[in-house]
Amino acid sequence: MAEVDEVDDELLDRFGELPLPARNLLQIAALRVRAFDLGIKRITQTGKEKELETTKGFPLQGEKLILLAQDFPRRLSFSTAGGLLIKLRLWEPSQEGPLKLLERLLNKMKDLATGKTG
Repeated sequence: MAEVDEVDDELLDRFGELPLPARNLLQIAALRVRAFDLGIKRITQTGKEKELETTKGFPLQGEKLILLAQDFPRRLSFSTAGGLLIKLRLWEPSQEGPLKLLERLLNKMKDLATGKTG
């Protein structure tokens, strides 16, 4: 994450306030780093869903996945065919955009993986 923050700072110093597409690109880079650190090997979007494909070392199982789903009512589904796949539905109207929703999901996953319950 520090590398993404350094790039962000350097771009701000050189060019001033970044346009929305550039800010989104940096946010995507930061989300990829966070996802990788959690054991998520791939994030794709298919239609109105983001799919998170996990590695064998993914730290959330069983009860923690239930707790995760409770924080995202009607938005999460899970498949275990060929490994854990987490689907995040984007179809419901939301005040937060897809990147903010994904960021909130990854933050909650990190909290559950590290034992934070706040």
